[in-house]
Amino acid sequence: MNYKVNWSCSDGAFAVPDCAVDNIKLASGKAVKVLFYIMRYKTAATENAADIAIKLDKNMTAEDVEDSLSFWEQVGVICPANSAVPAPKADVSAGNTSTQTTSKQTLSSEKAVERAVKMLSSAEIAEKVKNSPNIAFLLSGAESILGKALTNTEQRTLIWLNEYYSLGCDILLMLIEFCKSINKTNIGYIEKIAVSWYENEITTHECADAEIKRLQTYYSLEGKVKSRLELNRALTPKEKEIVNGWAADGVTIELVEAAYERTVQATGKASFPYMKKIIENWLINNIRTPADAEKFEQSRNASAQTSDNDTHSYDLDKLLQFAKNNIPSLKGDSK
Repeated sequence: MNYKVNWSCSDGAFAVPDCAVDNIKLASGKAVKVLFYIMRYKTAATENAADIAIKLDKNMTAEDVEDSLSFWEQVGVICPANSAVPAPKADVSAGNTSTQTTSKQTLSSEKAVERAVKMLSSAEIAEKVKNSPNIAFLLSGAESILGKALTNTEQRTLIWLNEYYSLGCDILLMLIEFCKSINKTNIGYIEKIAVSWYENEITTHECADAEIKRLQTYYSLEGKVKSRLELNRALTPKEKEIVNGWAADGVTIELVEAAYERTVQATGKASFPYMKKIIENWLINNIRTPADAEKFEQSRNASAQTSDNDTHSYDLDKLLQFAKNNIPSLKGDSK
């Protein structure tokens, strides 16, 4: 072939890292589109995945964009904006060969192993599936749960979680099943939860089962809170922390609603910290239902009213007795 770049059709150009070209054979067509877009437009960093998908391809989804970004991050082309960037290669022309390094060498040996597993080629993945019944079971099980063929990025990530973090196939499949139940099947989300489980030593079937039950309770209550309180937005981290605490304490959505009504009456708005104080007080007093809460509050109000009526700076009974025994005389009366 004999071609050259037609620079006359463009007002400028943008650079593409060597490692992007080195790994382009592993990338999908959608991944290449996403890479070119985020490198061409500075605004891409603040756009959400759904918006980018619409601009690039009518057949592309937000999950496709997130998978693409995950792939380029895994092979080292991109990284989070607030993360450290590996040092560039040293200038060999100056004769300082002892300081020459690559981005992989600047990583710790542990990180290098991580990236080596994450950068498996399609052929290497196929070889692992052929030689490892566990890997074959993991990938086929994941496809069965998700109801679709796994992308290269998804396959690499699951193999990495299994081999690098030693998370068993049964643990990972339980996690994928749970993520599907809450409509969060993006591989980045699955990876985030899996790493969190490893760090918190949730590595056995029993521990994973207990954690899933806890998460199911939390997500169930979170959804109900957003629905019943008509919150058309995601909960803030602090609000999620509060709801997580309610879920752990076995608080029902009905009790949350009762606290919400009292909060609005007192503050005029939905205040999670205010609701938290109300519910904490109820739990201390073993209040678990709205009916019990209503009786408790009525009793408190009655006690407060009685206390207000009975609290004086004088003894009323003594004053009445004094008045009976001491009839005042009128001016001009004979003595």
